[in-house]
Amino acid sequence: MRLDASSISVGITVFPQPGYPHLLEIVTTYRLGEEGLEITITTTNAGETAAPYGAGQHPYLTVGTDVVDTALLSVPARSRLLTGRHQVPIGQEPVGGTAYDFRTARPIGNERLDTAHTDLDRDAAGHSVVRLIHPSGRNGIDVRLL
Repeated sequence: MRLDASSISVGITVFPQPGYPHLLEIVTTYRLGEEGLEITITTTNAGETAAPYGAGQHPYLTVGTDVVDTALLSVPARSRLLTGRHQVPIGQEPVGGTAYDFRTARPIGNERLDTAHTDLDRDAAGHSVVRLIHPSGRNGIDVRLL
């Protein structure tokens, strides 16, 4: 563990085991700065063979609405992943004209979103921003994807 005035880093070693015979060193750093909370996950393959690996975040965000249905969502993605059995990706499709198109902010409504958006539009720095906004427009949350 490393700790300073604006960040903390914690690590773990994933040892080889049945079903995943790989050795990984994982360090997660939480840094609070002027732009908000930044979370960085750094993973090193410490083993001798290639190791399949992926990491993702599933934050629960709120903007002060009683239910999420009235919140406005903006996701700058042109496609979404299609999944089959056990949520394993089997392809992708464009979001244009579908219930999954949130390129323009709109209420979430009755949609039940458990999907991975892809083909993200990015700014000059390579970032993509997903926004959740209170219907009044007074407050919201941006999640910046690197």
